Amino acid sequence: MSIRRGITADGRDRLRLLTRNAKGPINRDLAAKVWSVPTAQATRWLIDLANAGWLLRVKRGSYLAVPADISASDMTAEDPWILGSALFAPAYIGGWSALEHWELTEQVFASTMVFTSKRVRKTSTELGGARFQIRTIDQGKFFGLKSVWRGSTRVQVSDPTRTMIDLFNDPSIGGGIRPTTEALQIYLRRNDSDLKLLTRYAADMSNGAIFKRLGFVAESLGIADSRFIEECQAHLSKGFSKLDPTLESKNLSTKWRLWYPDSWKNEERVRDR
Repeated sequence: MSIRRGITADGRDRLRLLTRNAKGPINRDLAAKVWSVPTAQATRWLIDLANAGWLLRVKRGSYLAVPADISASDMTAEDPWILGSALFAPAYIGGWSALEHWELTEQVFASTMVFTSKRVRKTSTELGGARFQIRTIDQGKFFGLKSVWRGSTRVQVSDPTRTMIDLFNDPSIGGGIRPTTEALQIYLRRNDSDLKLLTRYAADMSNGAIFKRLGFVAESLGIADSRFIEECQAHLSKGFSKLDPTLESKNLSTKWRLWYPDSWKNEERVRDR
C-alpha cells in the first residue's frame, strides 16, 4: 500500500470540503464551485491532491476521493472490485462477478458487476481503466453478503445463495436464463447449497417473479425436491411474468404464471399447463 504525501492545513480543509459535497466523481467545475475559485485554480489544486495520493484520477478531468483506509494504488484497475466498491459505495460485487468468484460458472466476463444504492445515470461505464456494469438496488436489500479480502482491503460480495436470487430476479446479470440455469445446477451440487435459505432470500426480495422463474426452472429440469416446488408455488404473485425478459416468449405455463420461449419447449419435464 502506497503512503500518501502530507498536505498543508489549507489543503486538508479543501479536501474535507470537497469530499463533503461530492456524491460521486469530482470534476473541476464542482471543485471550483465548492471552493469558490476560478476553474483554472481548482484544476491545479485537484492535480496537487491527486499527485499527493488523496484523489484518484479515474479519467481525464474526473477524480475520486480516496477513502482513509484505502490507498490510491489499491483503487486502480489492477483490482476493479476495490475501485468499484469505492466508486459506488455503499455497494457490493454481484451478478456474473460473484458467479466467477464462487466458481458457479466457467464463463469469463470482461466487466465487473456492482450493486449500489446510489442512483446512477449510466448502467455501463469505464473508470480507472476498468469496465463496470451497475445495478441500483434499495439498501434495505443489502443482505446475504460476505466480506472478502482483496489484498489488504475488504470488499463485500453476494454469497452463493444471494447470487442465485439476484440472477433469478434479473437473469441478464448472469448472462441470460441459460447461464443462470447452469449456475443453479452447479449451486445445488455444492456442499453449502441451502434450499431453505434460497426461498428465504427470495421472499426477502419481495418479487414474486423470482419464485415463478425459480420454481419453473427447478421443476422443468428436475433439480429440486417437491417441498421446494410447493414453497415456490406458495409465494407466486398475481399476473404473468417472463422467464427471461429479454427473450420473445409465446408459451405460457399457467401453473407458474410464466411466459417462456420456444427453446424451453423441449426440456424434458416442461409442462404447458
